[in-house]
Amino acid sequence: MKDQSPEPRILPLKVDELSDDLIAIIVRMITVNRAVDSREQDVLTDLVPDSGATTLSPADKSELLANLPEIVRTMLRHPDLFARQVDLGVQLLA
Repeated sequence: MKDQSPEPRILPLKVDELSDDLIAIIVRMITVNRAVDSREQDVLTDLVPDSGATTLSPADKSELLANLPEIVRTMLRHPDLFARQVDLGVQLLA
């Protein structure tokens, strides 16, 4: 019997579909991950240069965004909802 796994109902965004607005949400999420010392923070923190560092080139950004977990790229299909979840994380840290 073949594995008949259903296709996901909502596919994750491709890296080239991530707009600057969505990247801003990711940057806020990185702030939360750093504060709680999240185990996934290493995948994300390179997107946010340390203070005084130069801005990343679009090619560098694309390479780093390719490492985003699939669930994050899927949640970004609903940016308002994802932004509220990030905001809630920030509030819980306060």
